[in-house]
Amino acid sequence: MILNPKYQLSTTQISSNLSGETIILDHQAGVYFGLNEVGTFVWEKIKEKPQTFDDLKTEIFNEYEIDENTAETDLKEILDQLVNEKLVEKI
Repeated sequence: MILNPKYQLSTTQISSNLSGETIILDHQAGVYFGLNEVGTFVWEKIKEKPQTFDDLKTEIFNEYEIDENTAETDLKEILDQLVNEKLVEKI
């Protein structure tokens, strides 16, 4: 078990930013996904380089005016969804 995994984008997707939101196409499933502003922020950070949960949480906490608990809860939800849809991988 990896104690502090990093997250990276899957190779089975392509994405595009449209008016502050990200649209993702999963090649294998043939399905489109959309991310809101915070999801787009997380996606762009992972797109730059693989990121740990803690690194992403700190980035969200610093970028948005939310408390640390909310940043952690929202990030977990976003990452769980992206991993479940196989758009992001844990490494």
